Amino acid sequence: MELDSGVLSAWLGVVAAVAALPLALIIYRLQKKTKKLVYKVTSSDLRPTEASVPLQVVHGSRPLTEPRLVLVTFINAGSAEIRAGDFEEPVRITFTDKTKIESVAVSQSKPHSLGASTILESDESIQLQPLLLNPEDRFTLELLVDGQGSAVNVSGRVAGVKELLNISPTSEPKSSISFRRPILVIPVAIAGLLATFILIFFAAALAVQMYTPYSYSDSNNGYGEQAAMPTPPFGDGADSKTTQCESDANLLEEVPIADANSRRIGTLRLMKSNRCQTAWATASFQERLVSVTVVKVVRPHDARAVSNTFNLGVEEGSYESLTDHPSGMLDVNKDCAQAEITITLGEKSVEVKTKCRG
Repeated sequence: MELDSGVLSAWLGVVAAVAALPLALIIYRLQKKTKKLVYKVTSSDLRPTEASVPLQVVHGSRPLTEPRLVLVTFINAGSAEIRAGDFEEPVRITFTDKTKIESVAVSQSKPHSLGASTILESDESIQLQPLLLNPEDRFTLELLVDGQGSAVNVSGRVAGVKELLNISPTSEPKSSISFRRPILVIPVAIAGLLATFILIFFAAALAVQMYTPYSYSDSNNGYGEQAAMPTPPFGDGADSKTTQCESDANLLEEVPIADANSRRIGTLRLMKSNRCQTAWATASFQERLVSVTVVKVVRPHDARAVSNTFNLGVEEGSYESLTDHPSGMLDVNKDCAQAEITITLGEKSVEVKTKCRG
């Protein structure tokens, strides 16, 4: 089986485009925005290291027996912003080892206008007020506590965030934003678009190659001129130059072509040559048309049909030959010829056909 070069090219284009489709997945992964809220906790003992040093930490007027400074840093480590409305349940910091919260302060905000604030719910718990956190925004809560301060529980529920992640105090979260990403996304996006275009283009070309049996064109047929008589593809001496089919051409039938509003726009003629034993059809139009035409011509000697597709844009008085080589069998009387034309005008179609003529 020998493949037509057009079909082979179309198949190669489809294969190349399908092979490039994983690029689209890469683009999706790179551009997918994720929400990720992490925190880290550090604790420092404020008591003097030397027992002989007579120092005491006092908050207000009350001395603290086990003063500690607990720092809780929150960071948006995702690639999407976390809005105030995303906080389904407030973020809470709770001490579970009988540690009392003496005071809370916000520090190290990035940006400085972040506006983080808290509410003291009890001696052991504070609540973070909902706020907007853009990617890489961060802030630190400084908690002065009295107690061991080792059992710190951070809880809350944020839309799009699976869980609040506790990271090591000495580590920095891996941000989902990278300066390399725009550099990578641009060429990958271009490649993905090209792959999509190639896939659509060659798929269309493949469909045309597989399902369009023939495409008729007449280089000598310009606007305002009558098309040349078609070359009959059957019988002995099929060349019209030697057989001169037009010399005994008979008009079998002439049918007016009207649009959906019953306005005549052209004429369909069914012709036959006894010498060439072939039939053909011509269509003339009274004005320029931009339409799609499907034509079937049944020849009398073998009952085969021709189907062609034309983009017609013909001037008044010009003719377009509608006959071509046969394709497919039709159940008709082999002793007659018949022409059928369907013209699509916008969203409406008009069908015109001749009777079966011998």
